[in-house]
Amino acid sequence: MRNQQKYSILTVVQIVCYSLCIGFFGTSQTDTTQSNFYFGIAVKKYNHKDYSDALTDLEKALSYDKNDSKIYKYKAFCEVELKKINEAILDFNQVLIANPSDPTCLFGRSKCYLDLDKNDAAIEGFTNYMKSNPNDPYANLQRGLAYFNTKQYIKAIKDFNAYDGKSTEVYPALFLDRGEAYLNTGNIDSAVADLDTYNQIYPDHNECLRNLAIAYARQDREGSPDIARKFFQQAIRVDSSDLDSYYEWGLMEGFEGNYTKSVELLRHVEANAEVERGDLYFHLASAEELSGDTTQALIHLNKTMQVDTSLISQVYLTRIMFLKGIPKYNKLVIDDLSHLIPRINSADSLNISDLCSMRGVLKSFEKDNSAIIDIDRAISLAPKEAVFHINKAVILHQLAYDSKSALDEADAGIKLDPNIWEAYFVKTMIYHDMKKKKHEACKSIKEAITKGGKIPKKMEKCYCHGKQVNLIGGMNLILLHRKNGLMTAQ
Repeated sequence: MRNQQKYSILTVVQIVCYSLCIGFFGTSQTDTTQSNFYFGIAVKKYNHKDYSDALTDLEKALSYDKNDSKIYKYKAFCEVELKKINEAILDFNQVLIANPSDPTCLFGRSKCYLDLDKNDAAIEGFTNYMKSNPNDPYANLQRGLAYFNTKQYIKAIKDFNAYDGKSTEVYPALFLDRGEAYLNTGNIDSAVADLDTYNQIYPDHNECLRNLAIAYARQDREGSPDIARKFFQQAIRVDSSDLDSYYEWGLMEGFEGNYTKSVELLRHVEANAEVERGDLYFHLASAEELSGDTTQALIHLNKTMQVDTSLISQVYLTRIMFLKGIPKYNKLVIDDLSHLIPRINSADSLNISDLCSMRGVLKSFEKDNSAIIDIDRAISLAPKEAVFHINKAVILHQLAYDSKSALDEADAGIKLDPNIWEAYFVKTMIYHDMKKKKHEACKSIKEAITKGGKIPKKMEKCYCHGKQVNLIGGMNLILLHRKNGLMTAQ
């Protein structure tokens, strides 16, 4: 919760003054002279900001008349000033029992709820208050802050803008909060405008500098990343312990493709964070893998699963994408696929089929006959996806099924997508292992190249001349996935 004191407009004295202007003070009569006497003394002390002594006299006044609502009202005012917020709420309630629409107490109690971070109650209270006082800009401002605290950013922006429309009084904190609200709703230009305004007033405010950096990092314009770096550096200069700036900066460098710098920044967060964070480990693992450090990436993916179970599916998928096609990790990837497939929404048949197809191909390289079950499931879920038929051809070939069946599946893929070069490459492998089919193998590999396949010249010569070829080494070329789906062709 943000520090409410930055909005200094709503001290109880100002609430009282504003309320007098709209005529909410009643003139309820008391039946006790002593009650009036002590109440009068208490009001004088309250006006001189002697809140503790005023509260003592108000309690004396109540001992003579427990039904006078104005005593409870001033008692609540004193308690607010003395930071006795829960007691103030109880006294505001006493007034509202007798007069449910008392604007002072509706406003005051709502502000107390806000100070206690009871934002839902604050929103309800300010809303009720505004039914009879729709033109009070301060109610919009404070309700906007309650919406902000509960991450209802669109409603917060609406209330902050309403305040701007009703009041000519400028409060710098509004620009900071509204700027962050804009940032969280994706309105980057408006976020930059508000945060820059606040930065002009308070140039060394760490939170503003960090949010400005994040805004520029998300701005899709030439030069924005450099501006973001400048603000990240300034935020860290103001507060060297600001790990959020290091973290967001690390994410930006990863998105910009500067993986080594991303790793450096995120490892700084890891080394200095007081608590373990799954999101940090996850992004650090991605940066490490992309910078070439697979060993550390796997360590951090394991840590992610230990710290944040909500990221388990993402970890499985990421580890699969890191390791698929690397023979020594086949069994680990198969195991991850076996954990991930049941977690996919059953309605998401295409992604399930993609994963089943991948697992089937990898199993075939481990000579596991259950690969057929996986690929048949993939084809049953998406019978018109060419790549699954091609993968079945690979599986049949790897498991030493009859060559004709494998060739038929490859041809089925070509029929669905005549331009898929990988189908011709698979046919090349099948023909290569068949006796007296060197001509067909050479023809197929040339067709694969014609269709766009990046086949090494040395491999082409081996197939055309019937020489031995290391098929496992060609796995990256034949582990196929839908180009428009969860995975892409290697």
